[in-house]
Amino acid sequence: MVWRLFRNWYLKSFGDPQPQTLHFVCPYTKFENVYLGVLAASEIRRIYEETGDAIFFENVRDFTGYTDVNQKIAATIKDEPAQFLPLNNGIVFSTSSVEEIDLTTLTLDRASIVNGCQTTTTIVQTLPPEGTECFLQVKIVKIDEEPTSWKVTHAANYQNEINRIDLDLSRYIRPQIVKKQSWLSGIPLSDDNDAWSIITVFNNQKVTWKNVRILFIGLFSRDPGNMFDVNFGAVEGDLLALFLQDKELNQKLFDVVFALHEASERGSDNAREWLAGDEQMREIFSRLLGDTRAPYMQFLTILAICALADMNIAQREEPLQKEFDRMKLIVKQFHEVLESQKEELNYAYFVAFEKVANDVLTTVETGDRAAISRLMYSRITKRDRFTNLFLQVKLGIQSAKRGREIY
Repeated sequence: MVWRLFRNWYLKSFGDPQPQTLHFVCPYTKFENVYLGVLAASEIRRIYEETGDAIFFENVRDFTGYTDVNQKIAATIKDEPAQFLPLNNGIVFSTSSVEEIDLTTLTLDRASIVNGCQTTTTIVQTLPPEGTECFLQVKIVKIDEEPTSWKVTHAANYQNEINRIDLDLSRYIRPQIVKKQSWLSGIPLSDDNDAWSIITVFNNQKVTWKNVRILFIGLFSRDPGNMFDVNFGAVEGDLLALFLQDKELNQKLFDVVFALHEASERGSDNAREWLAGDEQMREIFSRLLGDTRAPYMQFLTILAICALADMNIAQREEPLQKEFDRMKLIVKQFHEVLESQKEELNYAYFVAFEKVANDVLTTVETGDRAAISRLMYSRITKRDRFTNLFLQVKLGIQSAKRGREIY
């Protein structure tokens, strides 16, 4: 019984796109590989009840909660259901094939809502007044191959308020994929949905989509400093794709990313303890301690594990296959360090913290906190700065080991 409940929940949360039959309120229109029609909101709720979040597996993002836009969608459903069709932009399905049952019925194979997660979820969570119905326009695009599917997803979301980097990376990493992999890794992704609260009973370790996203960008940028002011042109998308196309490498990479997140949290906590008696240093370097949305903790973690493993991730190789082979070794080594050298990594994190702090203090001409923060940001994000810091941290770790040997 319990297993069946979890299996059904898992399939609704992470399952691949499945066949779905759509019942339109009037005859649909077809032009080449595109179908246009109108669905009742009750039909959307039926589909979601059958599929759950799996219907969004190829969408760029999850439901973003009750933002201003989503509240307006809900208000239209409750207060002006007859105006929903003219006011709402509708949703977009992608599908690998379409079976035309009759003039108002289509069966889609591998049906996925690639644009319209906010609209769909708001419809599911908001009922119109009793005795009324609202309707929305639907576009179905039949695609023949996976790259075309992502062109549809990209184009359907391009005009929306989605961060460009998230849109461009969505083919490789997006909330739905990260949720699935976090489940397989045994470290659930933090979420407000009730389904995830079930899992936290078994495991209280959580990661967030934001942290996973930024770690991927750090690991697959030409320089990890790209995490701070993301330039998609500096992200090695082709390299990332090679990893995610291999099932075994894909899981190992996600395991490493989730473990790096845990290491960053642990390293930050330890750094706070080390500086517990020095309020001035805690205030000056609060950003390095995680008191900011900027990814200083993640940067320090990547810097620390690179130095400990003696593998500089910023030294990219050409051609792509050579860099792919190098990154496979890096991921393998990172995995081993994260599994068996946690205490050493904690210390390496502190050394990284110390070197970055010293790098700023030896350059800044004032003790002003704002000036130190600005300089720290500019030096970390400077191209090729990672390699210099890598060498400093590596030397610091070796010095500490040598000191222990002497004394």
